[in-house]
Amino acid sequence: MVYTPRRTRVIIIGTGWYGLSVAKTYKQINPLVDLTLLDSDDHIGGVWSRSRVYPELIADSPVGTFDFSDLSMEEALGLKCWDDIPGIKVTEYLECYSKKFGLLDIANIRLGCRVSEVREGKEGARWEIVAKQKGHSEEEILPADKVVVATGISSEPSFPQGLDRSKFNGLALHSKDVASKYQELASENVRTVVVYGGNKSAAEVVNMCALKGKKVHWVVRKDGAGPGVLINARVNGSHAGEVALARWSAVPSPSMMSIDGFWYWFLHSGKSRLGLWFTSWYWKTISKVAMNPWYKKSENCKKIAPDVLNFFWSTSGAGTLQDNSTLMQMIDEGTKIEVHRESITSMTGTEITLSDSIIPNADAIVFATGWQTSYANIFSTPLGEELGLPVPLSQQSPEVEKHWTELDRTADAKVCQLFPIFRNPPKTNENPPNVTPFRMYRESVPINLAAAHDRSIVFLGALVNAQVAMHAEVSALWAVAYMEDMLPDGAGGMLGDKQKMEVWTSEVNAWMRRRFRRAGIVEPTADLEIQGFMNQMMRDMGLRADRRRGNGTPEGFLGLRGFWREWFQPYRPGDYKGIVEEFLAIVQKRGVDDSER
Repeated sequence: MVYTPRRTRVIIIGTGWYGLSVAKTYKQINPLVDLTLLDSDDHIGGVWSRSRVYPELIADSPVGTFDFSDLSMEEALGLKCWDDIPGIKVTEYLECYSKKFGLLDIANIRLGCRVSEVREGKEGARWEIVAKQKGHSEEEILPADKVVVATGISSEPSFPQGLDRSKFNGLALHSKDVASKYQELASENVRTVVVYGGNKSAAEVVNMCALKGKKVHWVVRKDGAGPGVLINARVNGSHAGEVALARWSAVPSPSMMSIDGFWYWFLHSGKSRLGLWFTSWYWKTISKVAMNPWYKKSENCKKIAPDVLNFFWSTSGAGTLQDNSTLMQMIDEGTKIEVHRESITSMTGTEITLSDSIIPNADAIVFATGWQTSYANIFSTPLGEELGLPVPLSQQSPEVEKHWTELDRTADAKVCQLFPIFRNPPKTNENPPNVTPFRMYRESVPINLAAAHDRSIVFLGALVNAQVAMHAEVSALWAVAYMEDMLPDGAGGMLGDKQKMEVWTSEVNAWMRRRFRRAGIVEPTADLEIQGFMNQMMRDMGLRADRRRGNGTPEGFLGLRGFWREWFQPYRPGDYKGIVEEFLAIVQKRGVDDSER
């Protein structure tokens, strides 16, 4: 059937990487679409908006890997490939991208507009968005035929439960608000700062405050995921991204996206002792080479070492240290930064009480304590459960709980059979989650709706990964193709088949739980394995996944030149340039072929 664009009211919630990408892609595919973008921030950019970046913030991804395929950061901002990117440059790039492709002209972008609820609609609208514009006293209801929720997982701050912050007399804020409170935090009136949390955002705030001459107390709980892994951005002169973005780097990592072929059999199936030995040796070696040697230098440094000094088993996220970073040196010296592996039990006046000690005269405290599940605030529990969103364990329906418990038990057994390495993980401190997992097909699509051929809502940006720009572009195209009913029949062999979609989702979730421990339970997570997820979406759309191999014809002796590019050179966003046009050509050809039958 030939695709015919139709006038459709589409509301996109979020203007970060995923929101901007899906807006541009939707208009490119369906010029008749009526687009509205909503964001509670006063600026576009999501995590990288002007409201959330501050001078000392540096992106983990280098130039050349953190942009879209149709506008390189080198071209837009004149930066050099593989150089570090100041946070404000990411902001400028996203603003430049929006202007270049006329997003302000092709869509109604409403900033400072907070969504309080997404609910099923009535009177001709599939969905209703309840929102309130900044400065207005009343909420309004926006009707939509289709909705894209692109808020990601870094929108709503999470604070420690049961900790009363109201009695603290100093400045108390979440790491999300460091930019908006930057002048106050950096002022001479603030001399002692407490930073609570062990992730990358905590390290960034600790570094910023120490560089401003503050005395910083870095507090990391003993019973959490532990400090994040800090790796050197460059090893032996090359950026870590040059290795991480090459496809070979994902081969030693067991993935549900790769469960056949020689390398799976040799490295992960458990049928080759040599393969198991090599996998173990590889992860120990790469951890030793990339992890910062400062971890063993002093007692203060040891306190921010990951609980498991192995990339494979680490339960905490990773961040990079740029060449000119003095963070570890300041921690080692211990004068500006003091590390505590304790919990905060109370806050009164200017005193912060820890589980085993007290921090007096604190002028400010920054909570780098993560994020709430964004969707919990805008979807009712019954609707959230229907869509496959995380809901409180205590509020899930007995029927749904029983159904997924059986699926998850079977899936976990299969994952452990496929990957014997997961059967005996090291013991770590992990608090069990209090919500259900994210249960969506391809981490984007509500299974119940897809099975009923209701393609009116998708969720983008929920999958935590280290290749955000590339994943945003590929998943945006997949999402628009899905919503516009342009995917081939039974894309992936299971779209529309409820049982198959549930089994796939349960197995991927089981793999994430085993591979990333608590991180994979709380939120969908993929690290080096993200390339496999993108390959899958590309194949769903009928597009070639091996983008660096060339046009498909052998290059060089026996095709070795194309093979080398595909497996040993880093993938970059430019490798996906033109995928929208390629997909439209496939859809047109499919329509012509169908009409000739």
